[in-house]
Amino acid sequence: MAGIDADGPADERIRELEAEVASLCRVCSQLSEQTAQLRVAMDHMPGAMYVVDADLKLVVVSERYQQIYGHPDDLVVPGRPMEDILRYEMEQGLLLGEGSPQEILAQRLASLRARESSEFEDRTPDGRSIQLSRHPAPGNHVVTVLADVSERKRTEDALQESEARAKAILDTSFQLQGLLRSDGTLLEANQAALDMIGARREDLVGLPFWECPWWTHDPDIQLRLRDAIDRAAAGERIQFFADHPTVDGDLRHIDFRVTPVRDAHGEVIMLVPEGHDITELKRAEDALRIARDQAEAATRAKATFLANMSHEIRTPMNAILGFTQLLQRDQSLGARHRNMIDTINRSGEHLLGLIDNVLDMSKIEAGRMLLAEEKFELAPMLGDLEQMFALRDGQRAIEMRSELAAGLPRYVLADRGKIKQILINLLGNAFKFTSSGSVSLAAAVAGRDGRRVVLAFTVEDTGEGIEADQLEAIFSAFEQTEQGQRAGGSGLGLAISRQMARLMGGSLEADSQRGKGSKFVLEVPVIEVASVDAGNEAAGSAPRLAAAQVARKVLVVDDCMLNRDLMRQILAPAGFTVLEADDGVSALDVYTRHHPPIVFMDVVMPSMGGIEATRRIREQDDGNAVTIIAVTANAIDDDLDAMRAAGCDDVLLKPVHIDRLVDLLERRAGVEFAPVDSAS
Repeated sequence: MAGIDADGPADERIRELEAEVASLCRVCSQLSEQTAQLRVAMDHMPGAMYVVDADLKLVVVSERYQQIYGHPDDLVVPGRPMEDILRYEMEQGLLLGEGSPQEILAQRLASLRARESSEFEDRTPDGRSIQLSRHPAPGNHVVTVLADVSERKRTEDALQESEARAKAILDTSFQLQGLLRSDGTLLEANQAALDMIGARREDLVGLPFWECPWWTHDPDIQLRLRDAIDRAAAGERIQFFADHPTVDGDLRHIDFRVTPVRDAHGEVIMLVPEGHDITELKRAEDALRIARDQAEAATRAKATFLANMSHEIRTPMNAILGFTQLLQRDQSLGARHRNMIDTINRSGEHLLGLIDNVLDMSKIEAGRMLLAEEKFELAPMLGDLEQMFALRDGQRAIEMRSELAAGLPRYVLADRGKIKQILINLLGNAFKFTSSGSVSLAAAVAGRDGRRVVLAFTVEDTGEGIEADQLEAIFSAFEQTEQGQRAGGSGLGLAISRQMARLMGGSLEADSQRGKGSKFVLEVPVIEVASVDAGNEAAGSAPRLAAAQVARKVLVVDDCMLNRDLMRQILAPAGFTVLEADDGVSALDVYTRHHPPIVFMDVVMPSMGGIEATRRIREQDDGNAVTIIAVTANAIDDDLDAMRAAGCDDVLLKPVHIDRLVDLLERRAGVEFAPVDSAS
């Protein structure tokens, strides 16, 4: 060997070389062992890794790398240029980036040559997302680590989508919505809230909510809001109403609420402010209130008009019908004069019926018509109707028939007045539109459930009939057929009759054919009873006090002399001492001097009306002992209630009916009248 002294100890040099070789072997062994350990670590890591040298050739690679990209077995081997591997990945469409595939390949190779830290994203053949992190290593090597980020990316995409959807919902909401920290700092506001004040989200996020432009127009509202946020942060749900100006100067009415949001431990972590724009609703409510006030004013005006008209018509009718009743009870009149008196009475009652129809319709529209149930015998009521119309139309060639079916209850509890009024209207129409033939009234039981009985009253005629398309219209107020318009009338009768039937829980239906007559069926539920009170009505003759009855003074107060004269001619022959006064002032004077136990008090009078006079009489020492009966032509419920509230014991409507007057004196004043058979 050239470097060995021929004369030196050769063995020593050989030993040195052997030691060096052994050291190198140990290093190689250690390096091989470390490489094997590195490969095992690389093969068992969650992702993949490869290392390239300064010549960009593959030095070491994990098995996972080949599995991820699906490389051929002979491609990913140590010593293979990395350009070959990347070109394969490019051709398979696995490299992601900006530009053409060739440009992306060039970017990846440039990154390896630059030996700088960088990150890329690739896609596996089965569509998973791979993130590559590239870092320089000693010896001009480059280490690339690959991680499967598919799940993370899906989670991030889902979160972004959820956030975008929530933001879209928030921004497209018609409500004003946002998000606050528990201390009131604004975190988010939807687009509707921002558009309201013309602000940008980035200019407001991070500000105290009460210092945002929604509230700065009114310091009082700012204080209310701060208090609301403090209370909401303590766990309370807050609501209040506030007016907010918009960017265009409009004022919006907002129903505002702050709701706390709690975590799993029940702690308030944020607040949700929410405003509902109720401007249009409030405007609609205001318009509705104005319309309601106008409608109520119109109703009051109509009621006042009807009351005045009723009073003006009933006042003269009181004299007409009152004196007619007295003449009807005069036994000295002949048949001819009685017929004349009956004609006058029927005409007056017809006119009074028209007035009552208008008042009834007004009560129905106002929902103030009430039931007045009483016990009565059914057959006599129907007999009265038959007799009434037989006499009324006795001169015409129309036969009046009636039929009472078997099983009808004898005594019932029901509103006799309304049942009779409906039947009178139906029979009246039947006779009005029938020139020849017959009109029939039938009564039968349509149903029974214990004591509850449904009665069916059928009125049928052979008259002109009604067109099929008009059968419902005839039940509307002021609606009349052509025949009805020719015959006259108010057009209210059938409308009122159906409403009354429904008020009693029944029904009224019509069936007709033009030229073949009409049939109306009234069904009404009633309660069957065992008997009715006998009563003390004295009909057919003038009333007189019972023989043992002490004569009583009666004060009649009315500004109309005819009305006072009528009352005197009814009461004086009966045995009363009649005192008179023409207004409230003179009534107080007469009462103070004579103290009559009974007063008939007109309501509407000049100087002092009857209501005020009644109050003053009640204020006197013996004022509570006197029986005061209001006499009025006003049939409106409010007026009747006012009379009773003033101290009147009851009300007698004009025109005065003698039987009603007698009934009030018996019930309210304890007056005893002679029985019918002993009255003279």
